[in-house]
Amino acid sequence: MAAPLGLGSILQALINESKELNALDTIVRELCIREEQQVRHLQEIHETLLVDMNSTGANRLASVVDVSIQNKRTQRTLELRAMRKELGYLTPSTTWSKFQNHVNEVEGLEIKCADAKEAAKTSVNCEEYWSSLRSVTSWLDLRLPKEDLHYRLIVSNLNAAKEHAFSFYVNNQDELRRYHQARFTAIQNIFYTLFKKSPEISTIRSVLQNYSDVLDTVSLSPTLDSMDDSELRGPFSKTKYFNYLRDESKCSPIFGSPIDSLSGTVGKCILEPSQVPLSAPLPILTAAVPSDGSIESCVRAVFDLEYLWEQRNPKFDPLETICRSNQHPYHASEGWLLGFLLVNLPAPILPVGDDVVRRHRNRMPRQSMGSLIKSSTDEYKFFHMLWRHTDDSNIKYAAEAITHAKGAERIVSDIRSKWDIGIERPLPRHRKWSSSDESSRKWNVLS
Repeated sequence: MAAPLGLGSILQALINESKELNALDTIVRELCIREEQQVRHLQEIHETLLVDMNSTGANRLASVVDVSIQNKRTQRTLELRAMRKELGYLTPSTTWSKFQNHVNEVEGLEIKCADAKEAAKTSVNCEEYWSSLRSVTSWLDLRLPKEDLHYRLIVSNLNAAKEHAFSFYVNNQDELRRYHQARFTAIQNIFYTLFKKSPEISTIRSVLQNYSDVLDTVSLSPTLDSMDDSELRGPFSKTKYFNYLRDESKCSPIFGSPIDSLSGTVGKCILEPSQVPLSAPLPILTAAVPSDGSIESCVRAVFDLEYLWEQRNPKFDPLETICRSNQHPYHASEGWLLGFLLVNLPAPILPVGDDVVRRHRNRMPRQSMGSLIKSSTDEYKFFHMLWRHTDDSNIKYAAEAITHAKGAERIVSDIRSKWDIGIERPLPRHRKWSSSDESSRKWNVLS
């Protein structure tokens, strides 16, 4: 038995061997078809010879030939029946098919990620980007470069796919490896049956014996503390994002990732302290340009947050370092950080298109609000968390970050004050929410 492999090595070997077995699978199926054709052809020859030999009076020879061909045909038929039985083990199980789909998704996204990385590397102009920050007037001006955002999204999607694939493997590894074993054994038996009298049989045996990395190892727990990410997850280890706007530093992309991934995690970490009764008030959403005008410092702070986030642990809070202390060279308030996070989401948490802005720039009718608010989405759930910590004033500051649209301030303010987030429909006419009692953060309904 081979020495035990790490879980990541087992995963890699399983995927590599399964690809080779796919090719062998195709070969043995074709060989079995050819074998069936030969058995049928043997029957046809048998019948033709018997007729010809009997017609010429060679009865004694016909009897000998008949027995010989019958024996050969019987032997080949039995071998073919055994091979058909082995072919049954090659049919993928539902679990294996799902695992293969996970692998295919990861490999497809890895190709897209390589392309997106190259596009970001060649397209993003670092000097031009930092110079552009001097002319920022609104949140939309703080959207990251298009190629960089695309690269960030692909890395996020790839890592999410890897996480799903790894979790699926861990939960089903015994069944997956049993199928892999059965499939290998079936292919091996078919080759041995077809080539048992061939001079190449010793070579075939030698090659097949090399398939032992996965088959001769035992299942290992994925919680081994001694393993780093690559040893533990192998082909499903996290892909790092290269920030070409910050000296190509490697990190996990927070900004530009979907709200159901890392950006949502960071957003909730900003919002959650204020969910606790009597906790400190949440720093409110701010305008795009900080009061001291230091946009470059804020952007450098959020890039540093991405780098520091991977070092997060119970004793180290990157948000505390970036937002709440003076120990870091760059600083951004939680309100500004939240705005930067929102404006760089792949999809706005409140999808307001230009057409809606044109029609409702001055007033958002209650009956039209439901068409904009999709309560089942992760974006709305985040808006639900954000909503109760805003007022009519500060939510206007972040209207562009929330909607990714210009001129949506009145729309956002009307939705905030007229939509009942508890029952997910507009308040009755002439009634709206008020946040006048900010100390207790309780809403009052005004007539």
